[in-house]
Amino acid sequence: MAVGGFAGGCVADMGGTISIVEAPKVSRSYHTDKESVTAKRNLKREECGCCVVLPRIIQRKPRPGDIHPVDKKALRGILRSSPEEYVYGLDRIEFKPREAPRSEEGYTLIGAPFGFYMRVDKSITLFSLPMTWVLREISPGLTYTVTGWGGNIQEENGKIIVEWPSENHLGLWFTCTVIHHELGHHYRHQYRRKRKHAYWTEEEMVANLHGSRLTREMFQNLGKQKRAREEQIKEGRKK
Repeated sequence: MAVGGFAGGCVADMGGTISIVEAPKVSRSYHTDKESVTAKRNLKREECGCCVVLPRIIQRKPRPGDIHPVDKKALRGILRSSPEEYVYGLDRIEFKPREAPRSEEGYTLIGAPFGFYMRVDKSITLFSLPMTWVLREISPGLTYTVTGWGGNIQEENGKIIVEWPSENHLGLWFTCTVIHHELGHHYRHQYRRKRKHAYWTEEEMVANLHGSRLTREMFQNLGKQKRAREEQIKEGRKK
C-alpha cells in the first residue's frame, strides 16, 4: 500500500518497493501568468497590429505662468517606450492646471501633489508647473531629484529658489520622477491580486522602485535607438 499523498515522484510502499507515481495534471490559470503575458494577451492593438491602443490623454490649459512639462505627443512616446504591463488597464491620463495659488509670503505652492493615481477609475492626473519655484523649504529627496536632472537650487532671503535651465530639463525630471512613479502605482493596483496588501509608505517605496526601472529602461531604449541610427549612417557612408 502506498504511503503519502504525493503529487508525483517516487513513493515507497510498506514492503520497501519503490514505484513511480505520475503527477496529476493541473489546469493552468490566467491568474498565474506573468504580468507581461497578461498585458500582451489583453491589450487592444491598432490596425497595424504592432502598436497598442494607448489610454486617453486629456490636456487642459496650464495655470497662467505655468507649463505642462510633458505634452501629449511626448507622453505618447513615453507610454509606447514603457513595458506593456505598465500601460495595460490604464484608462486615461489628464493634464490639469496647478490649483494652488501663491501664498501671501510669495511662495509657490507646488508638489501637493505633482500628480496622483486614482485607483477607482485607473487614471493619472498631472499638474502644470512654473519654470521657477519659490519655496519655504525643500525635502532632501526632492533636492536630490531636482539637482540630479539639472535643476538649480539657491537660497535667497530665507527662500529656496529652484530654477530650471530649460523646458527640456523640467520635462525630463517630470517624466522620470512623476510620470514613471504614477505608472508604478498603476502597475501595483492593476496586478494587486497577485500580492499582499501594503501600507502607504511601502506602496510609495515600491512605486519609486518601479519608476526607477522605467527610467532605466527608457534610457536603455534611447541608447539602442542611437546606436541603430549610427549604424545606419555608417552603412550609408559605405555605399
